[in-house]
Amino acid sequence: MACTQTENFYFAIKKDTGEPVHISQLSQLPDEEKKNYRGLKCNCVCAACGRALEAKMGKVKAPHFAHYVKKGEVVDCSAQWVNESLLHEMAKKIIANSGHINLPEIEVDADKDENRNINDWEQCQPLHIKDEQTWCFSSAEMEVRCNGFIPDVYLHGKKNELLVEIMVTHPVDDEKKERVRQAGLSMIQIDISGIYNNLEEFSKEKLRKELIDSVEHKEWIYNDLEEDGIEQLKRRNKKLQENLKLQIRKEQARRI
Repeated sequence: MACTQTENFYFAIKKDTGEPVHISQLSQLPDEEKKNYRGLKCNCVCAACGRALEAKMGKVKAPHFAHYVKKGEVVDCSAQWVNESLLHEMAKKIIANSGHINLPEIEVDADKDENRNINDWEQCQPLHIKDEQTWCFSSAEMEVRCNGFIPDVYLHGKKNELLVEIMVTHPVDDEKKERVRQAGLSMIQIDISGIYNNLEEFSKEKLRKELIDSVEHKEWIYNDLEEDGIEQLKRRNKKLQENLKLQIRKEQARRI
């Protein structure tokens, strides 16, 4: 019986290196080189069951991996689990080996000041703390326990540290957010669900740009500048409110 699967396997594990590989890394090779990786020549195995995979790179169907099964053998692995897990693993390694990462701007939401005047437009605007920046780090760890939780990647810089969570299908939950806040460590979440949902158009370079260069799908889960930023926000709004009251008094005096 053939392998049971509801969707294509786009990722596999290279048997000789243990590294995740996407089918595009083989299918986009020049024809003369690509023939060396067709079928079982790809030397890949399934991340779920460890069995051999074949690289299917024909002209009719989209390139993909498929289990090599013998007559009468049944293999029932989840392509969804394999694709999600290996995309996540590849993303972690790209970040850990990059040496730098572009970070989004830091802002404090207006609702962090409960005493703001919600009828004043200026007091309802976020407070800008820091521009987008390229941050360099000297070392990285993956899946290490930290204050009761495990971040995907733990980056160490000269003066500060950064935790990175990679969102494929599930965002950081409220419990983990609170643990991060209690630890006082900055964390960003990078949403690569768009890449996951279009794996036929995947390229490793596109993933690298999303993880390292772009800030479009990055958000701060917590930033160690936030507490000081909240105090700045409150001082700003207090000054805006005083100015507003002064303007009102001046207007009342003018009318009188």
